[in-house]
Amino acid sequence: RREVLVSLLEVVDNLDRALASSSSDDPLTAGVRLVRSTFEQVLARYGVKGFSGMGQPFDPAQHEALMQVPTAEQPAGTVVVEHARGFTLNDRLIRPALVGVSVAPPAGEDSGSGTNE
Repeated sequence: RREVLVSLLEVVDNLDRALASSSSDDPLTAGVRLVRSTFEQVLARYGVKGFSGMGQPFDPAQHEALMQVPTAEQPAGTVVVEHARGFTLNDRLIRPALVGVSVAPPAGEDSGSGTNE
């Protein structure tokens, strides 16, 4: 059961990516948003809930760090990029949020862009 749920989270991830890359005035965006909402409601009936780590202190029990992001805009150790939301099943972690975590910029640099370019 857990394996099936984790596989279905890829669908939610792809819907999130579609929404992130779409224009709010695109007529398909409302349809994709509705499909995503309905899909998450169905998952919630079975105890699956999504969560975001954005702006939160990095927590290795809830987040998987994929990258470090040099920035002076957030304190070191803060989630500043989220590649995929995390999910729980009946309040137990089934997938950590996949994130980028802030680190202090190298001495002499003031990287406030929040990206790793």
